[in-house]
Amino acid sequence: MSITPEQVAILAERVDQQNANHAELKGILIGISTTQGNMATQLAVMATELKRTEEGKSRLFEITSAQDKRLDGIEGDVRVHSWTWKLVGSLAGVALTVAGYAINEFRAINEAGNNREKRLSLLEFIVGGRSAYPQSQTQGTKLQ
Repeated sequence: MSITPEQVAILAERVDQQNANHAELKGILIGISTTQGNMATQLAVMATELKRTEEGKSRLFEITSAQDKRLDGIEGDVRVHSWTWKLVGSLAGVALTVAGYAINEFRAINEAGNNREKRLSLLEFIVGGRSAYPQSQTQGTKLQ
């Protein structure tokens, strides 16, 4: 079998085409390799950032848990103080009411006592002819 120059030319053209394809594939593979290297570096950075984010999230949950405990304590204190002040306010209201009633009753009793003194003086004046007590003495004992 003999090889003709046309066949050699076709073979040379195919070899050149294969070399060009090989060079192109080699460039693509180098690009892929470089991209994979960059992606590996970026993934390592992202893994580090993710780890730091997880640590921050854990710390945030710890702080939130501590704040919840503090808020529960404060809520209990507010509830106790609220009931204490309600009780104190109620007792103060009752005490003021009782004090006002006592003062009014004392005035009424004192006024009744003054009326008795006036009646007694009037009766003594009518019965015995004695002079009545001066008005200034009876009015001096009266509460105002």
